[in-house]
Parts: sequence; C-alpha cells; structure tokens
Amino acid sequence: MTYIDIHTHNPNQIQDDTISVFNCYAADSNCVNTSLLCSIGLHPWYIDENYENDLKAIFNFATHDNVVAIGETGLDKLIKVNYELQRKIFISHAQLAADISKPLIIHAVRSIHEILFLRKHFKSSPPWIIHGFRGNLKSMSELLNNGFILSFGVALLNNKIQLEDVFKSCPLDSLFLETDNSNVSIKTLYKKASELRNQSEEGLSSIILTNFNNTFLKNKI
Repeated sequence: MTYIDIHTHNPNQIQDDTISVFNCYAADSNCVNTSLLCSIGLHPWYIDENYENDLKAIFNFATHDNVVAIGETGLDKLIKVNYELQRKIFISHAQLAADISKPLIIHAVRSIHEILFLRKHFKSSPPWIIHGFRGNLKSMSELLNNGFILSFGVALLNNKIQLEDVFKSCPLDSLFLETDNSNVSIKTLYKKASELRNQSEEGLSSIILTNFNNTFLKNKI
C-alpha cells in the first residue's frame, strides 16, 4: 500500500512507500529544483518587509512540474502580522492557484469565515485544502458545502472526542492526512484513522490515493 502525506515540513518523513508533498518556503526555494513533490508559498507567520520578493519567487517557481500545490498560505488572527496584509498576500496565492490550476493549501487560525467569503470569488478554482483541520462539525459542514477538502494531522492522536467525531463524519472523498512539522510517522496516522473509521488501512489508503490523484495530479495523468 502507498501512504500519502499531503503536507510535511520534515524531510525525514519522505520514505519509499510514501508520497509526500514537501512544504517549500518562498525564501528557501531550493527544494523546487529537486525531484521532490512540493508546494510553495508564503506562510503568514513569515511575512516581513521582503514579502514582495517572496511573492516574485513563488510566481517564478509555481509552474515547475514538481510543484503540485500553492501554499501553505493563510490567515491567522493570533499573530502580529497586519491582517490586511495577510489578506492581500492570501488573495495573491489564491489567484495564482486559480491561474495555473493547482490546489491551495491553507493555514487558518480563527479565520474560517473570512476564507469561506473569499472562496466565493474563486468558485471555479481547483480545491482549497484546510491543512491541520481541528474545527467542529459546523465548520466542517460549511467548508465541505463550499467545496473545501480537509487534511487531518497529529491532533487526531490526542484522543479528543470532538475532533474524532468530526473525522468520522467527514466524507472519505474530502479528506487527507498529513504530518505537518511533526516527527510522527504518517503510518501512525493511517493506523489511527483506520481505527476511527472502522476500515482497513489498505482500504483507506486506496481512497486517499484516489483523492490525491484527483486533487494534485489531475493535470498530469
């Protein structure tokens, strides 16, 4: 079976039996010139006075064959970076993703409603993926009804009933798994996910592989 890790910052997570999408920061874009599948974007935490140069780098590298997604980008209301600037940069990423038909990987902290609002302006765009989703059933429903895909990470291992219920309720064709910046193996997440869904790891793997092909590789196969 093949494991899919759609968002990782950790090169150690890239294994022979795993298809990983490595998160590449605009300021450190060397990974774009390797054989790794990657995403490229400007995370809201790292927006600074050089953001215009970072955006230029993202636009320059975005069409490389091994860049399969734009991001991560996003909106975060718990950081000091000017929110309007975050919004401006997020929209730039969203427009780029739409223009080159690649999915958008999103970091969202207390900003789901704003992101839902912005999605309405990009209805025909490729999927938007909320990574590391930890929201409630209401948030999940609103996002799914607007065509989002949800990616679940290591929070699934914390035995929180609310998140487990959300995961068990998420349609299988609208979810992914990810390791993000953790050292937890994607295989550990698949084991936990298959237990929560009362499904074999092989069956879950097959479904997520189909999701991956349809979302990330649609223009390549």
